[in-house]
Amino acid sequence: MGFRSFTEPYLDSLGVFKDAILALLATLAKQERIRISERTRAGLDRARLKGARLGRPSTLARWIPDVQRLARQGRGVREIARKLQLPVSSAAKLLKSIQTDRASAVKSRARPKVAVSRPRPRKSRSRI
Repeated sequence: MGFRSFTEPYLDSLGVFKDAILALLATLAKQERIRISERTRAGLDRARLKGARLGRPSTLARWIPDVQRLARQGRGVREIARKLQLPVSSAAKLLKSIQTDRASAVKSRARPKVAVSRPRPRKSRSRI
């Protein structure tokens, strides 16, 4: 089985240089995969720097009001988890997020946020 291009007559894996042509095409394909990976990683890093949350959205948000209500009543993590039929780890995660939200709200009222300059991601320079 071979490869022959009708538009580029020099890409012919049926002739004498078939091994060289196939090796060249394989190398070009590998380099392109590497470049795609670098661009994807750079785009994700840029999105993270802008504050985007990546990944699947959390399905726990709908439980926040119930967890807040039970926490205000003085219930513990295990009891909250049992009442809402949630895993203990999920109930603990929700409680922690509620507490950090309260703490950050108190901090934000205490002093204004200062803009922090972040280093720019370095551009990758691939040479071919």
